[in-house]
Amino acid sequence: MANRRYFAFAAVLGLAVVAAASSCSLNTQGELDGPLGPDSSVGGSGGTTPDAPGKDVSKEGDALQDKGSDTPDVKYEDSPKEAGCFPGTKPCNGTCVKTELVEYGCAQDTCTPCAMANAQPKCSNEKCVIDVCVGRFKDCNGNPDDGCETPIDTLENCKDCGTPCVLANTSAECSDGVNCKVAVCVSGWADCDGIANNGCETFISGDVNNCGACAHVCTPPTVNDTMKCDKGVCKIDICASGTADCDNDNVCEVNTQTDVNNCGVCGKVCAKPNAINVCVGGVCQMTGCVAPYGDCDGNPANGCETNLNTSPTNCGSCAAVCKSTHGKNPACDSGLCTLTCDNGWENCNGPQPGNDPKNDGCEINVGADPTQCGACAKPCSTANGTNATCTAGKCALTCNSGYADCDGPASGATSNGCEISIASDPGNCGSCYFACNGTNGTPTCSGGACGITCNGGYTNCDGNVSNGCEINTGGDVAHCGSCTKVCNSNNGTATCNSGSCGINCQSGWGNCDGNVDNGCETNTNTTVSNCGSCGNACSSNHGTPACSGGACSISCLGGWGNCDNNVGNGCESDLQNDPAHCSNCTTSCNTPNATPKCTAGVCGIQSCNAGRADCDGTFATGCEINTNTDPLHCGNCATICSNVNGTPSCSSGNCAISCNSGYANCDGLASTGCEVATTNDPLHCGSCNPCPTGGATPHGTRTCTGTTCGFNCDPGWANCSSLNDGCETDLATTAHCGTCTTVCSGMNAVWACPGGAGCAVSSCVAPYGNCDSDSSNGCETNLNTSNTHCGNCTTDCTTNNKHCDGAGNCVP
Repeated sequence: MANRRYFAFAAVLGLAVVAAASSCSLNTQGELDGPLGPDSSVGGSGGTTPDAPGKDVSKEGDALQDKGSDTPDVKYEDSPKEAGCFPGTKPCNGTCVKTELVEYGCAQDTCTPCAMANAQPKCSNEKCVIDVCVGRFKDCNGNPDDGCETPIDTLENCKDCGTPCVLANTSAECSDGVNCKVAVCVSGWADCDGIANNGCETFISGDVNNCGACAHVCTPPTVNDTMKCDKGVCKIDICASGTADCDNDNVCEVNTQTDVNNCGVCGKVCAKPNAINVCVGGVCQMTGCVAPYGDCDGNPANGCETNLNTSPTNCGSCAAVCKSTHGKNPACDSGLCTLTCDNGWENCNGPQPGNDPKNDGCEINVGADPTQCGACAKPCSTANGTNATCTAGKCALTCNSGYADCDGPASGATSNGCEISIASDPGNCGSCYFACNGTNGTPTCSGGACGITCNGGYTNCDGNVSNGCEINTGGDVAHCGSCTKVCNSNNGTATCNSGSCGINCQSGWGNCDGNVDNGCETNTNTTVSNCGSCGNACSSNHGTPACSGGACSISCLGGWGNCDNNVGNGCESDLQNDPAHCSNCTTSCNTPNATPKCTAGVCGIQSCNAGRADCDGTFATGCEINTNTDPLHCGNCATICSNVNGTPSCSSGNCAISCNSGYANCDGLASTGCEVATTNDPLHCGSCNPCPTGGATPHGTRTCTGTTCGFNCDPGWANCSSLNDGCETDLATTAHCGTCTTVCSGMNAVWACPGGAGCAVSSCVAPYGNCDSDSSNGCETNLNTSNTHCGNCTTDCTTNNKHCDGAGNCVP
């Protein structure tokens, strides 16, 4: 059946091809134009052929085309005949297209586009093959079915298939699929040459030229030292001869030829006991001993073995032996010889070094030597005597005339000789131990006879020195001041004090003339000039005084009074002029806020207190008005503070006023009150100050409403700044178009505000246009790219099946 359809269709197709051969071609999409194109009917307008009576061939062809992808793929050998397509073409979706087009699958038997992962496909021998890989991918397995399947920015395939990214001593990375480079070096290694393909080539843990870091060279402290790199740290390897790094701080800091703590080698200490140690040429030696030691055996191996402070055979120096003459137990103490002396002998030279000539033991017999009798450096004295001797350590001598050895032979080796002058010593006057009496005085001895010098206030009234100065003339009323003075006791009891007589008077009597020789001569119970006591004279001030029983009294003169009941000041009150006692002692001129006065016994006001005034002229009310605060009498009795449009007050005598709401005291005068209304006057709006004008009120008129300043702006102007600068804003500008807040800007346009009526597009910013003539969205159209407004608002590319190329030109 298929063969019959083929031959019938071929006959018809042959006629059609012959008839239309001159006008058939392929368009740019690979589709067939002309009579064999998708709009042509095989066999002309009739759609039927005489070779197929009763059968509409055109409909059968249409049916083949309509099947499209819903029908089995048409084989190549059937396509030119049954689908109406030329060889090298194929039907896809009702259109004849080139066979080898990637968008139609390249092969005759498919219309499915070539699709390859990570690749740009192409057709080759009716097969989809890779034209070029996209991005960082390559076709490493040679199979186009899976496209460019391999990423070439991995460590396994870096830059190309099968090229691994492996570098020495590092964790490598493939950067951008192009370069294999060092990411992180293995610990102890570094990329010092900057060459990627040899990785981290430098061992910085052991390289003295790159120790711990690239180019960090281990430099020896001296030219003779050798360095090493140990785990990235520079260290001394070998020190120069005669030096050593003893503290491991990478410096050959020790001279082993001279260092006593590191002599020859580190840690060898020169430490001969008690010696001054030195290191010479790396060998320990000693140059002397440390006090108090000495090298007495001459053996340097044991250092300075002898303590010269304690050795009795080497005391102070070697071979200096402590002697024991007239003694025993010789010893060495702090380098000085000591010993215990035999009885009667002493080492008067004192401790001496063993090699001193004075190291002679206990050299002095202190039992018989008068120069050191009983002890060293204690000679027998020959004071006031002769023939000094020392026996068993005791001194003896013969005294000169007038002297005696009263304390007996001296004990020990020291002696004071004949120490007492019995011719002049009051404690040993004439003989040892006879003491002169010194009662209340100082005893004396002259020629072996006693005398006395009395203390102050005492006298030897009986002339007997044996009882001393027996009379106290400083306190004895029978011998007051002298042996013969007796004190007077008239009307009292006599006293003697420091040799002067005194008297304690009986009650009612007084020694008012101060003369103790006549006793208490004055009767103080009756004497007006000494009433009750001496010198207490009764006052005669404005009256006549009297004294009775030792108490004063007084009779006052007319116009005077003893108002304080104190007779000591007499009749002290002037009853004619004293406001405290006006006309009598009980009347006091007291009145409020004033200083009173008394005139001829009548009370009045002398003066008012500060800030007060006597405005009613009445004494009883005093200075009743506070002129500091009373607004009806402010500063004085006659001044009344104004209450015009306010509440008056008075402060410190000055009028003030608190204005009623809507009024102000603009002239500053309290006397005129609150003379200005501030509710509707622009010159005094809310206060005395005028509404601010900034010099003038541009484009408007100032107003005052209530207490608030305002503006009435001229048409087309507004106060947009909310400042007191008038109606400063022109509402016909693009910054304030019609209102303060309307701004004409943006949307690809150059704006205007004609007459302040609203924003309007003045012109557009290239390449835009206001194609809808609506200013609200500005220049909304891009004339470079709009297919319906290409280059200008009137050119529509779509009417000619064209588009706008991005530069304002219609192109196919």
